Amino acid sequence: MNDKPIKLKSKNTDPDIEAKMLTTLEDIKNKLEDIKNKKLGLQHYPIRQLIKDTEAFGKALNKQGLKTNQIRKFLDSVNRIKTEIAVKTRDMESESGVISLEQIPKIETQVVLLKQKIDYAAAKQKAVIPLQKVMDIAIEQVHDVEDFERLFQLVESIIAYHKAEGGE
Repeated sequence: MNDKPIKLKSKNTDPDIEAKMLTTLEDIKNKLEDIKNKKLGLQHYPIRQLIKDTEAFGKALNKQGLKTNQIRKFLDSVNRIKTEIAVKTRDMESESGVISLEQIPKIETQVVLLKQKIDYAAAKQKAVIPLQKVMDIAIEQVHDVEDFERLFQLVESIIAYHKAEGGE
């Protein structure tokens, strides 16, 4: 993964707003890195904090000029995986109560391949790069069904706030 600092190309030229957006993007990336460094799953991103962070992040992505169609294939894949997990885990049980993605290898492969979809979108459109940096770290933290559910909530929340801010 590329650890270069995030650079923004915003529609907004106000340096204070630009600095705030950069701080927001770095904050969410740092929280995900902390989860990674502690070897925790994504489910350990507290939901209230996730909502607070994604509100600022979604707004920043809109100000930067991200368009939903630039990440459509990624979003479609996340939704498709969520549906597939629901179908495949309906009758599954686990001694620990946690269903690992290793128990459903096809799903695990699809989750890992989400990285290539967001990386491809970022290669095509620079406005996707901050989202790519966050998603690359988040996807690495998905080890079981609960982690995937938190990934879904993360993506859904970012897009919801992006749209609420007027994103197309």
